[in-house]
Amino acid sequence: MRICFLSDFRSIHTLRWLKFFVPKHEVHLVSLEKPSGDGRMLSPEEYTKIGIRIHLVNGQRARRVLVPFEVRRTIKQIQPDIIHCHYISHYGFLGAFSGFRPSVMTAWGTDVLIEPDESTVKRFQVKYALKRADIVTCDGENTVAKLVALGVPPEKVQRIYFGVDTARASPDKRDPQVFAKFKKTADSPVIIDIRGFTPVYDPATFIKAAVKVLKERPDALFVMAREGDERKQFEDLVATLGIKGNLAFIGNIPADKIPVYLASTDIYVSTSLSDSGIAASTAEAMACGAAVISTRVGDIDIWIHDGVNGFVIEKSDTDALADKINALLVDEQLRRSIGIKARESMLERQDYNKEMGKVESLYEKLIGGKK
Repeated sequence: MRICFLSDFRSIHTLRWLKFFVPKHEVHLVSLEKPSGDGRMLSPEEYTKIGIRIHLVNGQRARRVLVPFEVRRTIKQIQPDIIHCHYISHYGFLGAFSGFRPSVMTAWGTDVLIEPDESTVKRFQVKYALKRADIVTCDGENTVAKLVALGVPPEKVQRIYFGVDTARASPDKRDPQVFAKFKKTADSPVIIDIRGFTPVYDPATFIKAAVKVLKERPDALFVMAREGDERKQFEDLVATLGIKGNLAFIGNIPADKIPVYLASTDIYVSTSLSDSGIAASTAEAMACGAAVISTRVGDIDIWIHDGVNGFVIEKSDTDALADKINALLVDEQLRRSIGIKARESMLERQDYNKEMGKVESLYEKLIGGKK
């Protein structure tokens, strides 16, 4: 098969999805050129070195009106058997505008759960894209319901998880030296948030909870990853709150090192205000055996049984987050037990190869129908 993906090359989720198909298929990626240092983690070279053919389209603001036409021309030059667009409101719209069929589209969450309600333009783009898709995939029950509400026939919606490579994401990747230079003592516990600084991830709740926890555990180390324009305001907040020595901003984590960082932490926190299903990073942290605390968003109650394989709190509840962190820090046995059960749940229900195999079968069925 010659498969053409339309997706943001900067996202680790794009690379993880595409790499499954490289050994058996000819894989192309159409993406917009973006400046470096904007909060995302990957470069085009990450794709070319594993055999993915990447096609970058100039997406500068002055040329934005030309982008749909250039994407359409690029797809025509590739002559794929099928296209697969990730993120409905953007690359889904571009794929739909190309007119190419068969077409698969994957909703990531915000693109259908939030953006269509933010503006008339976004709603038009999403509905235009969805109407022209042969199959739409997503990983959350909440997203299925929203897709149907946006006009997608239920029979066109497929639940497919992003999946976790549990051999790659494993407690075996733990490295005590990863956070050594940031710790106050060798035994300082590590609490990490790698979601980023955009408003939907509510980083302020993580920081304010840290203030409360540090009153009980002044040696604790809080870690925030990623870059982005918003990072500076949270660095200022940390300085104002007087916890600069206990909260490390570590920037972007190299893609191949993310499991090492997650396996080397004691507690992983997601304070997101919206997710589809379960966030890929949350699933990966669970596979790494970290004790996870997540806000009640998406399908999190399906994946995390509160107090068994993780903790669930309400959105923006600083006190609850601090209490759960303290409970895990006080009770090491509970922390270990939750981590073990978290990994077991990922081994049972989030197998990467199985989920991507479902996608491959979808492609074959659609291409066969076209022929």
